[in-house]
Amino acid sequence: MCKSSLQKYGSNATETAVGLIFRVLYDARKNQINPTNSSYAGVTSRPIYTFLGSDNNWQSLQIDYRKYIHIPGGSKHVLALWSFDWFTLGGSKPPLPAAAIPL
Repeated sequence: MCKSSLQKYGSNATETAVGLIFRVLYDARKNQINPTNSSYAGVTSRPIYTFLGSDNNWQSLQIDYRKYIHIPGGSKHVLALWSFDWFTLGGSKPPLPAAAIPL
C-alpha cells in the first residue's frame, strides 16, 4: 500500500482548524470586469486555537492588493498589478491550507 506524501513526512491526513476570521475590504473599482485607475485591497486574519477545538494553535494573515493603471492616459489599455501574500504569524500551520467555513 502506497503512503501519501502527508503520511511519509509525518503529517496527519486530516487537520481540524477552528477559529474566527476577521476581514477588511476596500474596493474602489467601479466595474469589476473592466476596472480603470482604481484599486482593491483585502486583509484577512485567521486566529486558530486549540481551546475552540483545533488540533494546533496558529495564526495567519492574508493580504490581497490589486492596482489598475490606464496606460497611456486616454487609451483602453490597463496595466493590472496584483500582490497576494499569506503569512503565518505564529504557531505551526498545517502543510495544506485549512478550509474555512464562515458561519
